[in-house]
Amino acid sequence: ALDDKSPRVAVVGGGIAGCGAAWALRRSGFAVTLYEARPSVSGNARTFDWTFPDGSVVKSCCSVTAWPPLFYKNYTALLDELGVET
Repeated sequence: ALDDKSPRVAVVGGGIAGCGAAWALRRSGFAVTLYEARPSVSGNARTFDWTFPDGSVVKSCCSVTAWPPLFYKNYTALLDELGVET
């Protein structure tokens, strides 16, 4: 539990890195304030609905379509820790 003596930290940016940092800092006992310019967090890792002329809609990821564990070790570890299946 946090108290008034907990160290405070600000994280700027609600993308993958910012949210991961905020989560790790909070688990380490910091009081975290996350700042994001957009109305919601996600950075570039958000989904996008593609609507086709026939009316069908396909949801896809706009920017982050793959994260090979070899290159994204910290992100893969975070997903594992959170129980997110990839």
